[in-house]
Amino acid sequence: MIDLWYDVQPFPDSIPALNKQKEMTKILIFSNVETRYLDMMVNKLGGFKPDFMGTMEQARASKPSPRAYYWVLEKNNLEVKDVLYCARPQWDVQGALALGMKTAWLNRAQEKLEGVKTDYEVKDLHEITQILESSPGPHK
Repeated sequence: MIDLWYDVQPFPDSIPALNKQKEMTKILIFSNVETRYLDMMVNKLGGFKPDFMGTMEQARASKPSPRAYYWVLEKNNLEVKDVLYCARPQWDVQGALALGMKTAWLNRAQEKLEGVKTDYEVKDLHEITQILESSPGPHK
């Protein structure tokens, strides 16, 4: 299985968009994968370093459990209102919505979102950058 992870590469928009976004706001990454896999993937981001990285192993909870989201908030001294939560899996966005977070669904495959309405639906990370650029107030 780990051999397959070596072959996975970031989407072309990932590195430039994340670097631009980091100029405007904190970037937090939380994943349901094991810590070693998350480390492997972030190391493929051309030197990009998020402000926080955490996994279900560290949180002792996995998404969409509210406990996982609250763990990240507590670790970063944030409140639900402070977050624009961006995720690809529908269930992940639904978990963030259940907590009251502002959400952006990363819908690269142009699927239909079932049962909920997100604040934003984006096709790539450049659209998240545009959202941040057009949002009033400080983001850091």
